[in-house]
Amino acid sequence: MADAHKYSVQEALNIVLNTAEDALKVDIDNVTLTTEGSDINLEVHTDKAEDSMLMFSHTVKTGSGGTSYVPLVDSDGHLQVDALSSALPSGAATAANQSTIIGHVDGIETLLTAANVDHAAIEVLLTAIDADTDAIKTAVQVLDDWDDSNYANVNINLAGSDAPTGGGAESGALRVTLANDSTGVVSVDDGGGALTVDGTVTANLSATDNAVLDSILTKNTEIDAVLDTIKVDTEAIETAVELLDNAISGSEMQVDVVGSLPAGSAAIGKLAANSGVDIGDVDVTSNVQPAGFGSIGHGNNTDVGTSAEVLASSQACKHIDVMAAIANTGIIYVGGSGVTAANGIGLYAGDVYSLDIDNVNDVYVVASVNGEDVQYVYYN
Repeated sequence: MADAHKYSVQEALNIVLNTAEDALKVDIDNVTLTTEGSDINLEVHTDKAEDSMLMFSHTVKTGSGGTSYVPLVDSDGHLQVDALSSALPSGAATAANQSTIIGHVDGIETLLTAANVDHAAIEVLLTAIDADTDAIKTAVQVLDDWDDSNYANVNINLAGSDAPTGGGAESGALRVTLANDSTGVVSVDDGGGALTVDGTVTANLSATDNAVLDSILTKNTEIDAVLDTIKVDTEAIETAVELLDNAISGSEMQVDVVGSLPAGSAAIGKLAANSGVDIGDVDVTSNVQPAGFGSIGHGNNTDVGTSAEVLASSQACKHIDVMAAIANTGIIYVGGSGVTAANGIGLYAGDVYSLDIDNVNDVYVVASVNGEDVQYVYYN
């Protein structure tokens, strides 16, 4: 115990009650502490289980001039607060605003999910692009390896062997197919040998050369028309000769007599003047020959379609020549009103078909290519 002689009675009593010299335990009940200046600090430590403290609140924040009240708590010690007004400031977190916020948050979550999917797709595309870029890099490196100063070295391989240069067998030669619709100019060097060209070749000729070729074409067309006529006539002659050939047995002409001949030496019709092999005199009562054509006309149908149509409007005639225009690309079929590609007479460009007929509008035509041209000449 500390030495009690140096303390007053009150201090000595406190020392008896407390073992430490600096400890003061006092039960305070309605004690007012007055401090002089700011050199005294009072610390009070309470024990929750043993001590209690009464606290007041004041209606004025300065603590004077108002009324002091004891704060109200519930049975669990929660401080009770009265809401003097239910009005919330603008933008406060009301239930409606919270629902709107939740909706926005859900929308953001949806957008983030979609963005995540897009990011995954972009990653796949970037992976593919990376692979393609690697392939391009490899190809460019191959092209770079071709370079020989300002030239690219290319080896052409045909059926496992290098393409021949300066000549070689046809089976191993390099062939080039040119577009048939090209308008460009192609220069071909045959090396002094023979040059074989398949397909159509267009040459740039002078006006004189073109005129000569046009004249030859016109003559050929005329010759072709005559040959077509000769062909038709020859076919008619062939048919007649076949009929005559069928009537000959050995070296004798076979004749069918449809009526009975008179018996004996009776005369037959006007052959009665003489008998035997002498047929007597024959009177020629007329020597009139068929009249020729007195006039000629022509025309054309420049838009023959793929369905049968009349060649031209009504025009009386005795004979007509029908020709497919030289510039046609398809076939013109000639016949009656029911003409088709299966039953008509087919005329290629420049072909002519002739027939005897009394009117131009009795002839019908149909084209394999829409919009073809047919020319005709009729005779009276």
